[in-house]
Amino acid sequence: TTQEASEQDASAQGEATRQIVLGDNEDTTTEQSASVEAGGDPQTADTASGTETASAETLGGNDSGQEQAPLGGKPGSAITEIPVAPEEAGNIVLRQAAASGDGNATFEIARRYTDGDGVDRDLAKAAQWYEHAAKVGHAPSQYRIGNFYEKGYGVATDLKLAASWYEKAADQGNALAMHNLAVIHTSGLVGGKPDMESALGWFEKAAELGVKDSQVNLGIIYAKGLGVEADLVAAYKWLSVAARGGDSDAASKRDTLASAMRPDQLEKARAEAEIWKPGTLDPIANVAVVLPEWKDGAGESAGTTLPGATTPGAAAASGGVTREMIAKVQSLLAGMGYDPGPADGQIGTRTRDAVKAFQAKVGMPANGEISAELVEKLAANAA
Repeated sequence: TTQEASEQDASAQGEATRQIVLGDNEDTTTEQSASVEAGGDPQTADTASGTETASAETLGGNDSGQEQAPLGGKPGSAITEIPVAPEEAGNIVLRQAAASGDGNATFEIARRYTDGDGVDRDLAKAAQWYEHAAKVGHAPSQYRIGNFYEKGYGVATDLKLAASWYEKAADQGNALAMHNLAVIHTSGLVGGKPDMESALGWFEKAAELGVKDSQVNLGIIYAKGLGVEADLVAAYKWLSVAARGGDSDAASKRDTLASAMRPDQLEKARAEAEIWKPGTLDPIANVAVVLPEWKDGAGESAGTTLPGATTPGAAAASGGVTREMIAKVQSLLAGMGYDPGPADGQIGTRTRDAVKAFQAKVGMPANGEISAELVEKLAANAA
């Protein structure tokens, strides 16, 4: 069943992830809202990429070896003129950072208008600020404004512009942009006919970074020979990888496919699936970072503890949970495609919903509580 992400879900990190239909109409696409990235509603895309960021996801430090963009945008990108945000958008530190060309700060302003966080929800204003950030080379914003143009959130629907922004983000390494661009290529809605060669290339890149919908789509493409020679071994491999990541539909497709394969093909496919490991996401391209000083009125530093803790970094009264632990959980969840909100070490509804969704997926009690066991489970699933 096709599920459209509603306008209320425009803030979702992976809302636009889709799988190609395995049926008579080979060019049809369907929206697939996962049951997680924000806990059981269409905001939660169950992708491993965490790419376009749910409002302010963080994957931790820059381990990619790439130069850190000095102002939150693409390294070496020219600073374009960004207007000064109105006072309602945030404190002076945030607004000054955005005006100076910081893509992360500009994204955060857009995110606030998207979510109605401290301001009236206004997708038209959100789109304007995402586009400002996109123009300074901020890949998560390029993905987000691409999604807005694809869905018509706050702007007129424009698939050519959507594809253009997705491609810019994908070229920088944004995994969900790779996936969405591939889906557009399969649809034929841009260019007049499906471009399966381009779609295959982008699905491959996204799949290697852990985007499960791309993995399933590759399984379908190779099984049916859509624009490529049929390859049952490759099809089984990708469906198996997606199934291992928790996609039950992929598991069903994989098992059906297995019945049509020779024993030697099945053995090879299982071996390839077993040794597959996801590539490393570039945090600059997939993460929008929110600095503590941009928080309104909190006056908090990164080392501030939860209420009930005695000293910065000390364990809080509730179960020895520190802000550092919460931030790590938020970071890991975002990296797996959930929407815990900013990795700021503070527990809110989005963080609890994302935790509950993950807990339910891995068979833990879905209570939304953060614990050492949760951190271990997250780390193991993110590996």
